[in-house]
Amino acid sequence: MTPAIALFVLVQGSLSTAPAADLRASAALTLTTGLGAVQSEVPEFSDAQRSARLRESIAAAAIDLGAASLLGSRLRSLAAASAPFSDLQRETGAIAVDLSFMPVIEADRPRGFPGATPVGEVLVLDYPASRLARVSMKRGYGPENSAFRKLFQHIESNRIPMTAPVEMTYDAAGERQTAMAFLYASTDVGRLGSAGEVEVVDVAPLRVASFGLRGRRTDERVLDAKRAVEGWLAGRSDIEAAGHVRVMGWNGPMTPITRSYFEVQIPVRAKTP
Repeated sequence: MTPAIALFVLVQGSLSTAPAADLRASAALTLTTGLGAVQSEVPEFSDAQRSARLRESIAAAAIDLGAASLLGSRLRSLAAASAPFSDLQRETGAIAVDLSFMPVIEADRPRGFPGATPVGEVLVLDYPASRLARVSMKRGYGPENSAFRKLFQHIESNRIPMTAPVEMTYDAAGERQTAMAFLYASTDVGRLGSAGEVEVVDVAPLRVASFGLRGRRTDERVLDAKRAVEGWLAGRSDIEAAGHVRVMGWNGPMTPITRSYFEVQIPVRAKTP
């Protein structure tokens, strides 16, 4: 299937930390322009002078992103820190890439599924009722690619179209993966039931708080994203966590790590007054 660019979900007012797309683009341009300027300056400029110049760009980009943005908060901390110029330069470049990153997907989303969460930000997403094929990953079950292989064999043998993302659920602590699931295109596709270790079930609509990430998925990064979402939820009076962490992986093993994208999500519900 021809790769497609996944559109980021539109910002949903207060249910997101993400600025509008034009503000993200403006901030990314401010950072890349600032990086280019300090890199091209003559050798007579000291690292301290270059750091001061770069911090001006960082502060300006943070203003573009606004007070709610998590990336904006990272930029404000970066502008106030006394990090060496090399560290300042590296971190600024990474945030600029975060701001301009657009995920590549290899398959269509299931019907009614939302698009991607902007990298580095939290967004509340609503998922419709859906059908999935799931393999449990108990202790000693085996590596993740074993579960992926069983699920891939299942959809191939049953002629089920591949979709993206793939769902990976975790234990309560967010430290161990407990299951992997392929989403069907809709609840009209396939049949419910079990076949060996693969179970096909329908699941109810779900609301989640989602954090977007690019690059390699590691246990440490999943936990860091979980903490970021929990920190955001702790400051809210309208919604609260209502389930275990799951990861939505958008890319297969053939996608370069620099282009890989995933989301760390926590189910949420309305708080009871």
